[in-house]
Order: sequence, then structure tokens, then C-alpha cells
Amino acid sequence: MNKNMQSNNDFQLRLQELRDRYTEDLPEKIAAINAHRKSLDEQWDWNVVNVLHQMVHSLAGSGGSFGYAQLGGQAREIEIELKAIINAKSRPGADVWAKLATNLNNLPGAISTSSS
Repeated sequence: MNKNMQSNNDFQLRLQELRDRYTEDLPEKIAAINAHRKSLDEQWDWNVVNVLHQMVHSLAGSGGSFGYAQLGGQAREIEIELKAIINAKSRPGADVWAKLATNLNNLPGAISTSSS
């Protein structure tokens, strides 16, 4: 095997390790996102809303990069909803918040339906 092929193989192995680690960490990341959302059910806090938005933004960006296109897409939709709430500078109505909560609760299903 020449040096270029070995280098490519090393790169592919490292990339697979990163994908595996990302996949392993996904349930914990989604649980943390939902924990933040649940804390907002109990007490509204704009700092928590901003942290939640950042967490979902990160998931939206990384999902597709690691083979979870559906997860990334769903997270992107949630990110847009959260950004609208932040921009409105007003706590959302119960119907909007219930829809967002449902979308967040559905994130784990996007893991199993995406190809990794």
C-alpha cells in the first residue's frame, strides 16, 4: 500500500471513530436538550431559552455532517422556532410551546431513522 492510500485509510478510520463517538453521545445530547425544555415548563428563563437554542443549533449543524440528515433537519426546524421566540422577546403561547415540546420529544426517533 502506498503512502497516499495509507493516509486515506487512516483518515477514514479517524472519521469513523468521530462518527461512532457522535452516535454514542447523541442520546445524552438530546436528553440534555429536553431537560432544558422541561425546566422552561416549570419556570421561564430567557438564559435557558438561549442555551437551548445554542444546543439545538449545534445539533442541527452537526447532524447532517455525521450522517443524521433527518435529525439535523428536525433540529434546524426547532432552531428556527426557538429563534422566532427569542426575536419576539415574548414567551410563546401554550399552543406554540406544546408544538415545540412535541418536536423536541420526537428528536430521539430521528436517530433511528437516519443512516449513520
